[in-house]
Amino acid sequence: MRRLIPLIALVLAGCVNAPQYDPNEYLLVSLIKKNAMVGTKNCSVNSKLAAYTDGSKVLDIAQTYSIYSEHLLNNNDSYNISKNIVDMSSKLVENSSKNISVSYCEDKFNNIISSSDMALKALAKKARN
Repeated sequence: MRRLIPLIALVLAGCVNAPQYDPNEYLLVSLIKKNAMVGTKNCSVNSKLAAYTDGSKVLDIAQTYSIYSEHLLNNNDSYNISKNIVDMSSKLVENSSKNISVSYCEDKFNNIISSSDMALKALAKKARN
């Protein structure tokens, strides 16, 4: 019995530190994905404008997501994905001043969508209260 009490305490302590589902984080990633999907469609109309306007929207939300997720307990995976999305979207916005092809524009937005999907799947697996 004496050995069981410390073991139970250790298990409970581990449960407290488990990452928890955060609807705010999930919403931010969903908004990133939605705006990237809109950007992908807009690339065929005007790739330069889509990369700048839709890319700027994605970048703004991604930066908010990154700042938000940075200090959450046991959230390194989500934070790393957020930094990756920030990097991709900032490069897309930077390159929007150049003549970029429709395929470049679509590929960059599709990469952001893929990263968003990875983040959404990871976030959905977190324990709920």
